[in-house]
Amino acid sequence: MSTPGYAISPWHGIGPACCHAGPKASMVVPVQARSSMRNLPLLMLALCAVCLACAVACGRAPGVPQIAEAGEDARLALLTAGLPDGVIEQPYVATLEFTESCDVRLVSGALPPGVVLSRDGRIAGTPGLTGDWNFTLLASCPRGAIRCTLGLHVAGVDGDAGIDAALRSLQMRDRLMGLMPEDAPALDANRVELGRLLFFDRELSGTRDVSCATCHHPAFGFSDGLNLAVGVGATGLGPQRSHPGGVLVPRNSPAIYNTGLMPSLFWDKRVRLPGIDDAIAVSLRSPTITPDGSMDLEPVEAQALFPMADHIEMRGHGHELDGLDAGGYRSGIVRRLQQIPEYVSLFERAFGPESMTVDNMARAIGDFERSQTYVNSPWDRYLLGERRALSDPQKRGATLFFDRANCANCHSGPLLSDFVSRSVLVPQFGPGKGTGAPTGEDFGVEDVARDRRQRYGFRTPSLRNVALTAPYMHNGAFGTLREVVVHYRDKGVSARRFTTEGLAQREWLGEPVQPTAAFIRSQTFLLRLVPDDLTDGEIDDLVAFLESLTDPAAVNRMDLVPDRVPSGLPVDR
Repeated sequence: MSTPGYAISPWHGIGPACCHAGPKASMVVPVQARSSMRNLPLLMLALCAVCLACAVACGRAPGVPQIAEAGEDARLALLTAGLPDGVIEQPYVATLEFTESCDVRLVSGALPPGVVLSRDGRIAGTPGLTGDWNFTLLASCPRGAIRCTLGLHVAGVDGDAGIDAALRSLQMRDRLMGLMPEDAPALDANRVELGRLLFFDRELSGTRDVSCATCHHPAFGFSDGLNLAVGVGATGLGPQRSHPGGVLVPRNSPAIYNTGLMPSLFWDKRVRLPGIDDAIAVSLRSPTITPDGSMDLEPVEAQALFPMADHIEMRGHGHELDGLDAGGYRSGIVRRLQQIPEYVSLFERAFGPESMTVDNMARAIGDFERSQTYVNSPWDRYLLGERRALSDPQKRGATLFFDRANCANCHSGPLLSDFVSRSVLVPQFGPGKGTGAPTGEDFGVEDVARDRRQRYGFRTPSLRNVALTAPYMHNGAFGTLREVVVHYRDKGVSARRFTTEGLAQREWLGEPVQPTAAFIRSQTFLLRLVPDDLTDGEIDDLVAFLESLTDPAAVNRMDLVPDRVPSGLPVDR
């Protein structure tokens, strides 16, 4: 008895976007099983050939094909050869046609903001960003299922010549630079794949219930959608994650976009290159300063080791590695990995024989994070001369950002951060951290630098893909970009009026700490240059500019979630 089916060929891999198809292409791989068993080898060979051809075309390692079982004589296929182009801020409608009625859902990638896919295959809305938006959908009916990759190109418009001229003048005056293709690192595919599996494997946590991806998941912009992260002993994922005792990691979980380019990491800069606060870190292989002393690792590599050894984040209690210091605990994690033959092979492939060390574990995770470097936002394309890449509101917002609003005093350079620590009067709440914990406060960089002048100072975050990573600030105080900009307009008033009412974790956060005169005085001087008379329209334009920092390829990277990890533990998805 034969079982007809359809081959689904996703690739979980390196880089910013799946390239199975161009902006107007679709890929459908129908496979009809034969009644004779003697044809099975030919069928499997054909499947492998399809996957290999796709991988070669993409310049990537082949993934594992999946077969979606269907009823006999199923003929489900996508008839739409490609989608028509859209135009920014103009209504768009298209309907995907299949050989029969089916249920359609997006599984990876994204449509442009403002455009949605309905379950019947209708694509409609008003695109808010230009660029090439690649996405993968799963179509299913009682008799079969197929996975297809499509692309929607959103073109720009000429817009107001005066608005464009004002921004181009600023670009020349201030020598504004974005990211360029050459800023994306060249990476070893074996190291990235090892790092990806480690990143999603709960084996790296003491109690085997948390992975790096638990708090940095592609479904939530490589963060978790929570005000404060929730580590070991909890259940759920993303905004649904909770701890039965209300135990919270004291800080908001930062996204991993472009971290390989950053000279310092963590909100308090406790992992950093010595004496460097540049817009882009260069790979000097100089020792990195960490809480455990200097390490012969780059910041993006060294930072992976610290959540792993934190009792609240990933370590927990009640396992065979209890009682060890941080270094001994990390070595214990490597000993665990050495008991898994698949990891032994993966390390050998990535680093050579007998290469299972703590440093190489960190390097592999660092390379996976480097693979999430995105250099093709509308803002980048505009700076490279594509005049239509931005809409008029986005251009007005950029002009405000780099001129009257003085945002670029701190958010400068290609990553839109100078990585200096500053107090911006973020309202204080939650369990607190470090020496501020007894009063429910977080003193930030002061606890690392041992410098009272840096109390309430936190590292200026990069604004790359910032629209994907809400909520914002070191404790997730603000849920939208608009709330953040309104806070900057009058930080003292915002801090005094702030309430935790409406925050996702309100039950465990309690009331905010009432701002003291000393707290208000801590505001970094440069922040006083942000005008307090920004109009609502100007705030709208600033938000539009911040949204233009989104690289289409960075959105919804669920294709990176592995089907399984070598430990065999559950994968967060």
